[in-house]
Order: sequence, then structure tokens, then C-alpha cells
Amino acid sequence: MKTDAHYELFPHPSEQGIRGIGPTKEKAFEQAAKALQSVMVNIEKIEPKKTQHVKLEEEDHEQMLLDWLTEILYLFDVEDMVFNEFKVKIEGKNLEATLKGEKLNPEKHEVRTAIKATTYDELKLEKTKKGWIAQCIVDI
Repeated sequence: MKTDAHYELFPHPSEQGIRGIGPTKEKAFEQAAKALQSVMVNIEKIEPKKTQHVKLEEEDHEQMLLDWLTEILYLFDVEDMVFNEFKVKIEGKNLEATLKGEKLNPEKHEVRTAIKATTYDELKLEKTKKGWIAQCIVDI
């Protein structure tokens, strides 16, 4: 496993696994968001033209991860926004994040797979010897 921040996709029958890995919990959340977006569009083609702020409050940090990813799906579904830059700050039960991206352009962003929802399947937020892992399964 790489020790720097990165994301991975992993197979799951009829669904898709996403995993963010980072030296801190915040970096793992950021990478999980990138994994989520990379399932939906080509994140390399997104330009950071617009900034969106997200605030969440949740005692359980695994649930916070799911809420975080669900919020990104909401912004995609309702506001047609795609992002490739994420800055997350977690203090206690509060998450504050800044997302940078732009309005979806299907040709430019190479729309890939529609995600219906995040799920509790294989939901995990875990500290390891090498850092943090933030993962879940998304319903496609």
C-alpha cells in the first residue's frame, strides 16, 4: 500500500467500492471524495473554477464519511457540480470542507457511471500503521 494520499477503486458485485487513503483522517476523506468523483467523471478534466463550502455535524466519524460522500453526490445531482480539489478539516463532531470544481459538461468531463447512493456496505474508517483508510460501497 502506498504511504502518500491516494484513492483506489475496488470491485464489488453490481456496485463499486471506493477507498481514500491518507496520512490523516482528513486526507483519507479528501481521497475518498476523489474516488467518488472518479467513478462518475474524468476528474483530470475538471477545472477549479468555483468554490463550494460544506459543513457537517456528526458524532460518529464513519457516518460522517457517508454523509460527506452523500453531500458530494447531492451537489452533483442537484447543482450539476463536479469537483477535483477537496480540503477537509475535522474537529470533534464537525467537518468543514472546501471543494473546488465547475459545472458538469458531459463532453468535457467524460461522464462515466451514475452513482445512485452511498451505502453502509463495507463502510470503514480505520487508522492503520501507515495512515487512515476511508471506504464504502456505492450503488451504481
